[in-house]
Parts: sequence; structure tokens; C-alpha cells
Amino acid sequence: MFNKTKSIIECTESSLLGFSTKKSYLSPVQRLFFYPLVYLQVGFVDFVRPLKIWSLFSFVIALALSFLVKNSILDSNSYIASLNIFVWFFLLLISFSTPSSYAFNGVTELTVNNTVIILSEHEINSVDSLELLEDNVDKIEERIDERVKFYKWLIGSAWAGYILFINFQFRVISISDMKPDKNFLDSLFETSVYLSLFSLFALTLMMSYKRASKILISNLRYACVQKKSLLQKVDIDLT
Repeated sequence: MFNKTKSIIECTESSLLGFSTKKSYLSPVQRLFFYPLVYLQVGFVDFVRPLKIWSLFSFVIALALSFLVKNSILDSNSYIASLNIFVWFFLLLISFSTPSSYAFNGVTELTVNNTVIILSEHEINSVDSLELLEDNVDKIEERIDERVKFYKWLIGSAWAGYILFINFQFRVISISDMKPDKNFLDSLFETSVYLSLFSLFALTLMMSYKRASKILISNLRYACVQKKSLLQKVDIDLT
């Protein structure tokens, strides 16, 4: 079951990322150099989906209000107030949208059916084998969560180390009765900006990886349920 689970995960990854599920001599190269990039891209698209909807709505509202201002129907002060009201109100709607609008992101009937085919190809054709696979999927999901926690710890450690370094620098200055000069403060500000940009980039990658992993696991779980329903339907038809 271990080898089957490993092969099913690999094939499901290939299917979701648009690669062939058949192994070839190029497969190791693809997994090393191409899979991670496409994997992050899939997660990033899902991660920014609400932002894209909100940005599009904000752009349309801004155009509509600009048209009203241009035709002297709305003054500039009312334009700014109306734009803020609409933009923040729609942001509220996006933030608290119902589960049906986001729970199936990255999971479609096609991806689930493709995963069901992969299960059949690996002879997962009984409820017992599906339950064993689900147990292994649980362990894989735990491993994914551990890696995501490690990324969070890494970002947090970078900031903790930087803050300790700043405190040490100011401690040395205070002991020596010196005042921080402009170059020192400028260097701290520049380093803070770089670290903030690095953190933002790292968080984006981390969230993209997490979203892509959730899509992968969700497809496997829905496929297992779909396969069980097909098996139960066969049993009912036979009786």
C-alpha cells in the first residue's frame, strides 16, 4: 500500500499540473526543475483569486464613478467617498463569502474523475483499499503541514534574529554614550525594507505552496469519496 500511495500521489501531481502520468526518462528532470514552479503557480492563482475579483470590481466601479464625475453628475469629494464605500463594502463581501464559493477552488469534476481513473489504474477497487489510502493521505497531509510550519518558523526566525541584532547595536551605542548617526539609521531602514520585501515574497511562496497542496489533497479525498460511491452503486445494481 505504501508504494501504491506514493505512485498515486505522483500521478495525481502530474495530472493536476498538466504533465503526463506515464513515467519516462524525463520524469525525474521534470519533477526537479518544472514541477515546483508549476506547483507554486497553481497555488498562487488560487491564492490571489479573491484579490483578482476585488480588483476587477474596484476598477469597474472607479470607471463608472469617473464617468459620473466627467458628466458633472458627481463631484470629486462624492467620488472619493463613494469609491471608498463600494471598495470596502465589496472587500467585506469577498472576505466573508460562503464556503460554496471557495471550498471547491482547484477541484473540478474533471480533476476528480482523472484522479478516480488513477485510483483504478492502481487497483484501488474496494472500500477497504480506499480507506487504507485515506489513512496514508492523512499522514501525507500532516507532513505537508509540518513543512509549512517550518517555513513560518524560518520567516519568524529571520525577524527575531534581526530584532535581536538591532537591540544589540543600540545597546552598544548606549553603553558607549554615542548617538546613532544618520548612516547607521539609514542602514537599519534599508535593511528593514529588504527584510520586509523578503518576508512578503517568502509568505507569498509559502501560501502558494500551501494552497497547491490543499488542492492536491482535496482532489485525492474527493476522488476517494467518488470511487466509494461508484462501488456502492455497483453493489446496489448487483443486488
